Amino acid sequence: MSQTSAQLDYAPWPTGERRRPADRRLGERRLELVGVEAERRLGADRRRPVGRRESASGHIRNALQVLESALDESERDGDSMERDTILAAIDRLRQALHEVDRLAQDRSHLGQLFRLTERGLPPDTLPGLRAWPA
Repeated sequence: MSQTSAQLDYAPWPTGERRRPADRRLGERRLELVGVEAERRLGADRRRPVGRRESASGHIRNALQVLESALDESERDGDSMERDTILAAIDRLRQALHEVDRLAQDRSHLGQLFRLTERGLPPDTLPGLRAWPA
């Protein structure tokens, strides 16, 4: 009878031994070969498209929704300390959301300014566009 390393007749140490983990190298782990389909997508195609990823402000808005539902739960339970903690977290997230939105507007504004100045045009070429403060 032939025997593979996965079919040992003996235990490598007494079964009551608890101080060391089982030696996983003793047995054969790959008992059967299974074919898999080749990956047809390459490079960036394997990742989700950039347009479908959620923005930082989207994550913050979702966190606000979760905390607002937790706030409703804590108000039903009557836990004032938990309520105050949740309100503080909501306030911090609203401040962060305001900052993220402001930075996104600034980034957009800077991009427009850069494109104009790159072409040698003054900032007032586009309506509503102002010069960036120095």
